[in-house]
Amino acid sequence: MKKSLPLLALLLIAVATYFLFFGDSPPSDMRHTKSDLSLTAIELYADFREDEAAANEKFLNKTLVVHGEVIDVKTGKNGMPRLKLFSKGTSFGVQCLMDKESKQARMEYHLGEIVKLKCICMDYYNDVELTNCVEVKK
Repeated sequence: MKKSLPLLALLLIAVATYFLFFGDSPPSDMRHTKSDLSLTAIELYADFREDEAAANEKFLNKTLVVHGEVIDVKTGKNGMPRLKLFSKGTSFGVQCLMDKESKQARMEYHLGEIVKLKCICMDYYNDVELTNCVEVKK
């Protein structure tokens, strides 16, 4: 029994190390993640406006493919483009922060263009906040 304790301890350390570094980490490139849902920015924003609790359950921390019209372009805190998508009849909308870790097809976006983005839904406070966004083919 005493001889197997060091072996057992080593095995436990190896398993713990694996899960610490590789276990539940998100993919480093969003282009390779599977999306949970696909919808327009107008539909996403309307769902949050109509019933925030139900929308939180349905969308938060999920990978979404969202498409819509770019109505504002800024630079986010991570130095990447931050796009605001049209949400119909309001000054608020869907904020999409492009992912710094993923290879982006481009870095320049223009007002009025239609984009299709894969993102993670993170929050809703006037705007729906999407992060880790990458552009996907239309």
